[in-house]
Amino acid sequence: MMSDTPHLVSIVMPAYNAEKYIEEAIRSVLMQTYMHWELIVIDDGSTDNTRSIIDTFKDKRIHVISQENAGVSVARNRGLDIANGKYITFLDADDVLPKESLETRVYFLDNHQVDMVHGGVSVRDSTLQIQQKIYFPFMDIGLFKKILHLNNKLFFNPCYMIKRESIEQIRFKDGMSHCEDILFLLELVSKKLTYKSVDATVYIYRVSKVSAMNNMSGLIQGYDDLLGSITKIQQVSYIDTIIMRFKIMRVMLSWYMRSGQIAQFLTVFKVFYR
Repeated sequence: MMSDTPHLVSIVMPAYNAEKYIEEAIRSVLMQTYMHWELIVIDDGSTDNTRSIIDTFKDKRIHVISQENAGVSVARNRGLDIANGKYITFLDADDVLPKESLETRVYFLDNHQVDMVHGGVSVRDSTLQIQQKIYFPFMDIGLFKKILHLNNKLFFNPCYMIKRESIEQIRFKDGMSHCEDILFLLELVSKKLTYKSVDATVYIYRVSKVSAMNNMSGLIQGYDDLLGSITKIQQVSYIDTIIMRFKIMRVMLSWYMRSGQIAQFLTVFKVFYR
């Protein structure tokens, strides 16, 4: 059963030039069946109408922080630093939450001795009308190695709900705009946090027209930062780094083949096998 005193959930939402979708994202929070939440929106130096759209919402549970553009990691960290909730989760400004997303996960955390909980992620087209794929967590143990080895049955967006006390001082790596979510989860799970999942869809991810291929240099830098950072995690072995390099190269090769730019793949190969 739910606690007699509902626990506050902090939802951290970074937003940069998100005018197209942010209204829908915020409305999905307002429609939650669990109402004891705070939404922390970090406007990361938007140059479009993002801020004016946010300001149309007058709910006192919505807190807006404006900063100069510093990237998604800095924005999320700002939200983590000021969050008041017992539980913390994340929502990107172009995604939405199913209406029972918070309630389902809060109920689980209230009634189980675990540090974080996850659920199904529905991947949909830009209109959110067509489901392209659904990820349902299939493991409650061995999560660290599966993240480290980039298991293709995992969804790496940071949409877990986590006890704030379990996060402690772990933060997203400043400057990383790709793969920062993978590194954050690895650092969390490396602390041997207990993890479970619920049998319900808790997050709806929008596949927008802006793909990683449009910022290939940023993606390559993100993978490179990830490879450099994991060596600082005690549980990571040399074999683990080799497996991750292999998985990254498979992903990159697939993207370059689909785009017809296979010749450029050799340049990327040299980056990861220097």
